[in-house]
Amino acid sequence: MIYDPTDATNQPLFSDLFENGVTINGGATLATSIGGLPGYYSIKGVYSTRTGTDFSEIIQPPGAVPGSKQGSWLVGFSFQQYLVQDPSNPARGWGIFGDIAKSDGNPNLVDWAGYIGVGGSSLIPGRPDDRFGIGYYRLGLSNALQDELAPFIDLRDEWGVEAFYNVAITPWFRVTADLQYIRPSSAASPDAFSAGISSYIRF
Repeated sequence: MIYDPTDATNQPLFSDLFENGVTINGGATLATSIGGLPGYYSIKGVYSTRTGTDFSEIIQPPGAVPGSKQGSWLVGFSFQQYLVQDPSNPARGWGIFGDIAKSDGNPNLVDWAGYIGVGGSSLIPGRPDDRFGIGYYRLGLSNALQDELAPFIDLRDEWGVEAFYNVAITPWFRVTADLQYIRPSSAASPDAFSAGISSYIRF
């Protein structure tokens, strides 16, 4: 894809097209099998010529304009891979999934981000229609931004974990229990924990 990096919501269709640069976004996915188990492996890349804020120059004297930096990029890799699959019903099984992306970190706010998890059909015998999942993510903020704000704000990588279990009470009624824990990017903010239960009814 090639597109204008500026949000044009509620703007004339071709108003100032590419005036602030151009973004090129590409990706490819390989569907393959490992040991007879299906999986998907993808790569992606994004490059933009748009000018953004230089995070190493955002603190300026009163009246001065923060610095700017032209051009940004991002590359990434993601995957989904079954580890166990029911030969009589390929829709049942469980496996691993993940994503990792790296950017320039300036003017991109995020330097890198990634997640990994395990999920799919229940591992409990006799519960083939239940589903479960557990995942972990980590978000690395721009090093330039962290260094610039260090005298005032203590920023760090953010991370969190989530786990859920979905019980099939009947084919049309499901109940899900969910747990989440997040350590935020601001060291001054408290860690967050939540637990919840939700239900789903299909009419």
